[in-house]
Amino acid sequence: MKKLIGFSALCTFLILLPLSARSEGIKWFSYKDGLKRAKAENKKVFLNFHAEW
Repeated sequence: MKKLIGFSALCTFLILLPLSARSEGIKWFSYKDGLKRAKAENKKVFLNFHAEW
């Protein structure tokens, strides 16, 4: 029974997680502006490059 409750809680969390992320959205910055902002806020920068060859 405990496993079922834990599994149900996990499924509920995973279903609701994308809904909370969508509400805030993503604010994109140019490379230059992102570096300035990260330096001003003392935060790290994550760059993700993707290509399909």
